Amino acid sequence: ELLSQCSQPNSPPGKSNTKKRVAIGLLIFLLVLAIILIVIAWHIPEWTNALQTASNSTETAITPTTTPTSTNTKKTTTSGATSCPLKLPCDTGWKLNGTKCYHFSTTKSSWNQSRDECKEKRGYLVKIDSREEQRFLFYEVRELMNKRDDSEDKFWIGLTDAKKEGEWIWIDDTPLNQSLSFWFKGDKVEPDNWTDNDTKPEGEDCVRMGEMGTDFVEKCWFDKHCKAEQRFICEKEANKSPDCQNK
Repeated sequence: ELLSQCSQPNSPPGKSNTKKRVAIGLLIFLLVLAIILIVIAWHIPEWTNALQTASNSTETAITPTTTPTSTNTKKTTTSGATSCPLKLPCDTGWKLNGTKCYHFSTTKSSWNQSRDECKEKRGYLVKIDSREEQRFLFYEVRELMNKRDDSEDKFWIGLTDAKKEGEWIWIDDTPLNQSLSFWFKGDKVEPDNWTDNDTKPEGEDCVRMGEMGTDFVEKCWFDKHCKAEQRFICEKEANKSPDCQNK
């Protein structure tokens, strides 16, 4: 029995040390791996935010600037030419019709003073160039007159024969087109150059318009002595888009 026990060899000491070293190395590896994973998990939110910021910056850089559809964008006509568009076209206190803006005064002035006030507003006493424009002005003026219930609450327009009696000239020195004249014709016929029994020997050399409570669209011009105080109508071109100012 003693011989049998002695015949069984013991494990060499080097082999046991190798196992210990492997176990320790594996433990160290797992510990380092755990630390790395903890560090990664700790920084993931920061890296995610950084990547998102970089992505947004890249999208902004490569996305072309678009202009929203509005009256400020240029339009191409059927002929292929680029037209100059209108922006919010009229200043405060002005009303749009077509490509023109109109101001209907609330105060009264002589014809000359009215002309000057329109100039101060960067406009001019209205010049009527079409029946459509006459119709627009007639109904605007009629509504304003009805509110005051005053048949004499008429409005100066930019027409006068002050330079030469009977030769009616617009504010821009162009002669009146007789096919586009809208004189009142009723119990009296305008223009009549009334001198008020010679109390106003200069006669009536300036034109006002308006007829309350009627549809006499084409019969509402009256001559009046120019120093009379009336309301007035200013006119100017509608505002243009900034990129068209030099065109």
